Amino acid sequence: MLSRISLLAAALLLAGCESGNNQPPAPTGAQPADATTAPVEPARPAETARPASAGKTVPGGELDIVIQDTGVAITANAVSQQTILYQLATRAGFEITEAGVPWEVVTLDIEVADLHAALVALLKQHRYQIIYEFDAGRQADTLARVVVGDLPTGQEGMPAAVDTGTTADTSGSGMLPGATEASPSVEEQEYLAQLLDASPEVREDAARRIEPVGIALDYLATIVTSDPSADVRIAAAETLEGSKDPRALEALILALQDEHPEVLAVVIEALEYMDNRLAVPYLQPFLEHPDEDVRDAAEYALDQFN
Repeated sequence: MLSRISLLAAALLLAGCESGNNQPPAPTGAQPADATTAPVEPARPAETARPASAGKTVPGGELDIVIQDTGVAITANAVSQQTILYQLATRAGFEITEAGVPWEVVTLDIEVADLHAALVALLKQHRYQIIYEFDAGRQADTLARVVVGDLPTGQEGMPAAVDTGTTADTSGSGMLPGATEASPSVEEQEYLAQLLDASPEVREDAARRIEPVGIALDYLATIVTSDPSADVRIAAAETLEGSKDPRALEALILALQDEHPEVLAVVIEALEYMDNRLAVPYLQPFLEHPDEDVRDAAEYALDQFN
């Protein structure tokens, strides 16, 4: 039987919310329905415009998406997040369930290593789950469904462990990273549950104690970019620095978009500790950051790479 791995974003960590009335999964590539439940309070402000890293622009109201085995690029000019998500679903072949989502019209340019990172960047302002199913025929975890909005809590909202170890297929056909170990131990399951606790202190403690492997790595990779508590994001970054998994590096690079100077400084230090020169071009802009601690962290990190 297929198993699932779910990645939960920031606001889902508020365990006090009740189960939402999710709409049935939309057919792959289907257009969004108008009816939704009561709006969900977003965890973060809407995405703001930033220059396209490759200098690419599109006319107002237009969208350009490229999904390849070398990465994912999304350029949007005054386009709804909802439209972008449904276009991604059409290209990558996953289903969407949404309820009560306050979609924003955004102008953005995203260039990331895979579809997983692109979805996190697009949906980080909302409650969401990214759900994988293990395909026995392909022997890989595939992106099955993305749920956005009023999500279930408790055990129903917990990711399921992969029964057998797998390596994700990154051929560009919609495959996403999956767990790389068997079902978590009882202790690990307790930590995973604590990562969804309503208390930031409980989440922070769990983020520091859990090992960054398998399904826990998937949790931490989301938490480091989306938890509403800066202390929890810091804890996740410090734990991820001990991983050599490429997903940990990608998550920390994505976390460089954090607006909190203390979080940024820790993320930069974590990238320095990982000692992977792929981080160098991402660190260089922080030499001009307005916060002195961030500038110092970037300068020290770049010195270590030289």
